[in-house]
Amino acid sequence: RSVAAFRQKLSTRKLLFSEVDELYEAALEEREAALIYEKCLLARSSPLLKNAVRLGINPPGESLRDYEEQFGNRASAYTSTGSVSSMFSPAAYLTALYRNARGLYPEESPYHIDKRRPDLKGVLLSQSNMSKEVSALSLSNEVLMTLAGKEMAVDDQNAVLEALAEFRLSASTPYHHPHARLRQSRIQKDPKFKQLAANPRVTGLFSGATMAGMAFDMPPELYTILTEEVTSENAAALYAKNFGDLPEEYLLNPQSLRRYYGLSDEEVTLFTTIDWEGEQDGGGEGEYVDNVLTTMIDGAVYRLQCGQHYTLGFAWLFPKGNGAYELRFSYNDAHQAFKAFRVHLNDGGTLFDNPDWTPPDAGATCVVQIASGVPEGSFTLYLERYRQDGLFIRAPIAYDVSISRSAVAYLLKLNKAIRLWRATGMHPRALETIVNSVNSNNITDETLQLLFQVQRCVQRYGVEPEEALVLSGGPLSQSGYDDNQSLFDQVFNSPPLNGESFAPSTTQINLLPDNAADHSFEKAVLKRAFNVDDVGLFTLLSLFDNSVSTGAFTLNLKNLSAMYALSRWARLHGLSVAELGQLLKAADLPRLASEPENTQLWSGWLQKVDSLTQWLNARKLTLASVELLTRPTFIQVASTEISALLDEVKRVIDANGDADTLAKRISLLAPVLVSSLALPSAAVAESVLAWANGLQPAEWTVDQFWDGAATNDVKAVAFCYGLAQLALIYHATGINPQAFSLFVASPARLLGPVPETVVLPRALATLQALCNFSAWLKSLGDGASTLLAAFVADTLTPADLAIAMNDDAARFEQATEQAFSQAQAASDTQLSAWSEIDAVLQWAALSAAFGVTPLNIGELLALSYTADNQPSWDDWVRVADAFSAGLSQNETKGMEAALASGLSAALCGYLLKSGMTAQVANSSREGLYQYLLLDNLNGPQVMTYRVAEAIVSLQTFIQRTLSAAESQGFVDKATVTGQFFTDWERYNQRYSTWAGAAKLVYYPENYVDPTVRLGQSGMMNTMLQTLGQAQLNTDTVGDAFNTYLNSFEEVANLRVISGYHDHLDVHEGKTYFIGTNQSEVREFYWRSADEGRRGEDGQLAANAWTDWRKIECAAQPWGDCIRPVIYKSRLYLCWLERKDVTPPNTYRALDNAGVFEYAINISYLRYDGNWTSPKMVDVTDELSRFDLENTSLGRR
Repeated sequence: RSVAAFRQKLSTRKLLFSEVDELYEAALEEREAALIYEKCLLARSSPLLKNAVRLGINPPGESLRDYEEQFGNRASAYTSTGSVSSMFSPAAYLTALYRNARGLYPEESPYHIDKRRPDLKGVLLSQSNMSKEVSALSLSNEVLMTLAGKEMAVDDQNAVLEALAEFRLSASTPYHHPHARLRQSRIQKDPKFKQLAANPRVTGLFSGATMAGMAFDMPPELYTILTEEVTSENAAALYAKNFGDLPEEYLLNPQSLRRYYGLSDEEVTLFTTIDWEGEQDGGGEGEYVDNVLTTMIDGAVYRLQCGQHYTLGFAWLFPKGNGAYELRFSYNDAHQAFKAFRVHLNDGGTLFDNPDWTPPDAGATCVVQIASGVPEGSFTLYLERYRQDGLFIRAPIAYDVSISRSAVAYLLKLNKAIRLWRATGMHPRALETIVNSVNSNNITDETLQLLFQVQRCVQRYGVEPEEALVLSGGPLSQSGYDDNQSLFDQVFNSPPLNGESFAPSTTQINLLPDNAADHSFEKAVLKRAFNVDDVGLFTLLSLFDNSVSTGAFTLNLKNLSAMYALSRWARLHGLSVAELGQLLKAADLPRLASEPENTQLWSGWLQKVDSLTQWLNARKLTLASVELLTRPTFIQVASTEISALLDEVKRVIDANGDADTLAKRISLLAPVLVSSLALPSAAVAESVLAWANGLQPAEWTVDQFWDGAATNDVKAVAFCYGLAQLALIYHATGINPQAFSLFVASPARLLGPVPETVVLPRALATLQALCNFSAWLKSLGDGASTLLAAFVADTLTPADLAIAMNDDAARFEQATEQAFSQAQAASDTQLSAWSEIDAVLQWAALSAAFGVTPLNIGELLALSYTADNQPSWDDWVRVADAFSAGLSQNETKGMEAALASGLSAALCGYLLKSGMTAQVANSSREGLYQYLLLDNLNGPQVMTYRVAEAIVSLQTFIQRTLSAAESQGFVDKATVTGQFFTDWERYNQRYSTWAGAAKLVYYPENYVDPTVRLGQSGMMNTMLQTLGQAQLNTDTVGDAFNTYLNSFEEVANLRVISGYHDHLDVHEGKTYFIGTNQSEVREFYWRSADEGRRGEDGQLAANAWTDWRKIECAAQPWGDCIRPVIYKSRLYLCWLERKDVTPPNTYRALDNAGVFEYAINISYLRYDGNWTSPKMVDVTDELSRFDLENTSLGRR
């Protein structure tokens, strides 16, 4: 403790300041003595000193031995390096940080470390917490969860999560944790819905809204937010429910909207461009951003979206109130001959007409006032430049106008739009097109189902959402964004055919191939867009509306979208238009034109086309073969094979004229079919005849065929063709003969009891069922015969099915129970039809794919968004637990990583809307990070350790408090001035220096950390650098150490020859010394000593000395006449040199040493550590007066 802290601790005692100071000094001396004693004890017990008797170390004193005996020689046990129990471990550093940090603020302050981070005092100092990696975001979530529980006054984490599931008051909530777990489980197991799509008997039971919730981040409460209808009566109540007491003006400001939802500036402009301040001032008309305008007029919020046309630079419609609009536009071209202008609505009523119009120049802005008549919703304006002779140039522009009668209603719709965008990840403009295609006023269950189908199309076909909408029966978008053409223009006007634009209209054309010359421009555009010829164009019309035989087709947007969708169906599945027609005809396609806006119908048939094409490819069947096997029998000429068959039949009939029953006749005809149609047995042939008797080819039964074969060759031939067709079905499907006979006799055993079937139909569904049953039976291997016998005997149980498939009986028993509960099986203990087996197999396959039981799949099915009785929270938790348990270890990690970000956002959103935390965090996640000392914006990939994270938080807290306290009035000044914080910058702010200093205090002989060793010499630095850069072995260590010893020997033998002190006071400043070696060629060195670091005992500290540094300036002084000097804070070196200039051949007497010249050389030390070139000053004359031969200048 500091003196101030010590005084504060004894403030309640009646002591004088002097007495407190004396106590403090005494306590300090005792503490230092205890530390010295502990050091001696631990040093004597060091494992490095054991068995070191030869070192001659004196034994410890008696008091130390008594101490060891008293405490059981505890100091002889040392912890291993890296152990959490080490007094130098990060855990020990953490305790030091926390102990000192607790005193920085009063306990009642919201900035006290226990208030900000109550978890720190509970951090377990264990080895796992110090060395086991955890996600930094998960640690943040733990702290946020604790704080949220305190705000809610609940202790149960489950209760916090349940509250978050219904909390609407932030942009990141509601957050439904069980729903998120279920969704992530689905993503881990089936990211592209392949498993769900492969089992349609089960997935077809889910509602469209529920499937949308599985596909998107759309929990139940968000579903409620999206689908609740906003009316003038409930708008205020819904606003309070969603935004609380937040003012409307706040959310109408784009910058405030950006902060509330956490959007970027670019993202804000995708949703609104409204200028609230401008509206308040009365001048906020707004501007189009990416062809979208949002503005407020007379309290109503208008949102307008406009399309583009290649002849126009822009065509912007501005509302003026009371139904009036202003149209501003500019042409890219100039047609001066067209001196009249008008505006039509939807190719109908005229909104503006000026027969005396001045044609503008290219690029000039024109303004037209439209008094009334502009509708709400989607429409097209036709801008026409025309002449009085009837010629005109038309430019169609699509608009979409939505009007919210109040700001509250607008904000609620905007809230839905932003939340839906975040949930789906689709572009806002694409979402707007999809939503408006169903209901422009509200999001419905049908809307959500369409969104799911669009997402499936995007994944399945790799198309953009706008095209996926068209594939699912929606309209072609006429509005582009991000500087792209609209989808309509991409399809029909990219580029414009012959320079003429094509647009939807009420024009009716005839698509009969015979009328190809009529409306040639329109037909050419359609053929290019649909990639067909005249015949293909009429075929598309037949698929769209098979009731139109006249070829009449109206060029409106709905019809064009439908025709384009059908053409894309064909191309995406590798079919021609004619082949698509064959497939849809075989699948009994309904009349699509009767419901052109029924997206559920269109989506269902798109999925059917997709599944049928995949099935045909898997079975290696062509559409031609399917048509051959399923088409009705018709009159045709007999082939050679059919003639031979008919001849054989006639011989049998002639030979058995007395056969008068159907059974006898079938048994007599069967052998003929065996040989003629290559059937395996008479039993199969009898089944074929029985099937034909029910289907009645050529409208004949077997009896009629028997009686009329000899007299009516035409129908007899047709009947034989029918028999051959049924035999082909048998061969193509590869069905087991016993099963074939069963299905022919009892069609319900194949197709199920509903609808009731008397005769097995000759249809694609029958073909599929027979092929699927045959393939499944063959896949069973040796178990097929046993299972087939039980199936034929109508005694097949789920357990038999499990045995045959080598699977768990419980799974199939539960699957049968679930199929029975959904009316897909007639019994929950027995399977009597292939349709029932197929349903059970799909239940079992889906449960196996997700690692759960069929019962869990049924429980998931019960979690329906549209159910009358909504499932409880516990139901969600139970199902989420089951699906999470089915994940592998890696999948679980992936799920947890994905959940962490959403949970963090939800917890932050709640905390920033309630309590003291919102105030101190300044209502932002960044502010929350600053207050809690935890980064809640980390990604789940950032890993850390619990102890390390706690250390970082405390370091941040202390550093911030010492540098700029967050609450100046509450900081404890006495604590701040304590020794720990006095040494903060020097030692304690980093673990490495703290631990190094601690090791240096306790074991200086063993622990010498280069980062904390003071005054380390260059020789030591060289040795450490050599060891750090080389692979350690005996040679490298020996060489480095020998180099150090050689360098040390050089300076150890130096002789000091001069010195200089740079201060008037000998106890301050620095003293500089010059030394020289003993070699023949002398070298000089310099060093300095800092007198300010001299201790009270008169000794200089080790770090007061610099190391000896060689003087590299070629100094050759006469004698020892070399001196250091400080001039203007720079170190100079001066030395006297003598040069012998005695003339040659001069006799030198003993008293005459010769003639010499003397010069003083001056050099100074540069900032880079080098010496400058010497500057020489001749002093021969000055020194001639002295008897230099008898003067020792170097020793004065």
